[in-house]
Amino acid sequence: MTRDDNKGITAIEYNHLNLPEKITFSSNDSIKFAYTSTGAKLRKEVFENGVLTLVKDDTGSFVYSGNTLAFLYTAEGRAIPETDGSFRYEYYLKDHLGNTRVSFAGDTATVKQEDHY
Repeated sequence: MTRDDNKGITAIEYNHLNLPEKITFSSNDSIKFAYTSTGAKLRKEVFENGVLTLVKDDTGSFVYSGNTLAFLYTAEGRAIPETDGSFRYEYYLKDHLGNTRVSFAGDTATVKQEDHY
């Protein structure tokens, strides 16, 4: 696929691994991706009218937005840092193919330490 008129995508450029490297929109916005040699995503840069507005770095389990930890992946889903230094957990329910079908989060105020074994 090199374009998608339904989403306003005018051009898609791929790298040597056939992964999207740059997506250009009709609104003069674009998204650039960087990958490892095995195809794991390292970086996503979002440009609005040619100006860099968002940078997301994926370093293994950790995902940073700018220089701030956005979340980290866990075996059950992901953990999102809160302002008080704790984490809010989101859990994923997956189907037999490994695709996430439902994600949900519990009320962190009601979770007690003795509830975890």
